[in-house]
Amino acid sequence: MLGLSLVVGLVGGTLACDPEPSADCTGFEEEAPSEDWQVDFVNLRDVPVYIEVDCVGQPFSMTDAQGDPVAFAPFGCECFCPEVMEPGEANCLSCGVDCIDFSYVQRLEPGATWSVVLPAIRIVAAAETIPAACVDMPSEVDLNCVLREPAEPGSYTLRAFSSSTLACSSGDCDCEADPELGRCVTTGALGDRVEASTSLEFPGTASIVFSATGG
Repeated sequence: MLGLSLVVGLVGGTLACDPEPSADCTGFEEEAPSEDWQVDFVNLRDVPVYIEVDCVGQPFSMTDAQGDPVAFAPFGCECFCPEVMEPGEANCLSCGVDCIDFSYVQRLEPGATWSVVLPAIRIVAAAETIPAACVDMPSEVDLNCVLREPAEPGSYTLRAFSSSTLACSSGDCDCEADPELGRCVTTGALGDRVEASTSLEFPGTASIVFSATGG
């Protein structure tokens, strides 16, 4: 009678099992931009100009040559891919906040120029979700996140809202401009909200000029 034996691999007296495959946390790196967005607001009028700025510090919006919006500052409920994988990071921005409620107004004095310089990035959704095992927060599901990519060269359209008057809900909400900067932040809102637009060939600098004729 033949002896039939079953061989089971043992390691240190225990069954040897293949470990679970580790999560792939690669592919969510960001490349730093080598250029900046620069937009110069120029007041050629003999009266102050009031410029609307949203709650994340953007005094203008942008679209690309195809007419698609270009997000270049965090807005709303967004998680940046590299940050959610870093221990101790803030991870995600707060959700459920209406940014327009927190906009403010910049007063630009006659003859003054306000140069706004921001990293030339475009915020896009990652092609894939981050595995839950890669996220530095309690999570049982994969996470959608966004990446900051360097902006592509090309034509862009910029839009901003301004006014020659300031609306105050109570009292005096105007401000006294810094003599060197020629501008200051008010606590009011735009009186007559007028849109101004200009084109930008990137890389390059764009100007939004408030002329004496009201342009």
